[in-house]
Amino acid sequence: VNPENEIVREGRLPSVIYQIVSGGGSIIPDEGQPLDVVGWYPNGTAAIGIVPYGQGRIIMCNPHPNITGKKAEIWRTGLLNGEYIKHWGWTKEMIAQERKQIENDKDPDGPEPDWALSKAMLSYAYRKASE
Repeated sequence: VNPENEIVREGRLPSVIYQIVSGGGSIIPDEGQPLDVVGWYPNGTAAIGIVPYGQGRIIMCNPHPNITGKKAEIWRTGLLNGEYIKHWGWTKEMIAQERKQIENDKDPDGPEPDWALSKAMLSYAYRKASE
């Protein structure tokens, strides 16, 4: 996460939060559009960010901090069993590879950092809407 970001600072979030991501892409703003990055994917692209919109802001979050623990395992496994994943262009080989990764890659930091991030984002949104 970005230690310079207001959400991260106010939420006193850890420097790394492991979250479920499935089918979500990177946030790429239009040329010249400001983007306040909350957190990055391991490849360095923006995973969570804030952009101005009209008189306010939008928090865009491709990872799912609201899906944790056993629910995350069920969700990830269920996603790979669904037909719609094939509509995203996933091949049988890609699905098999992801299933193998899920078996080996549990949530290493547990649900607490995910919930802290969710709470921090909601607190930020409420605070900004109240200004």
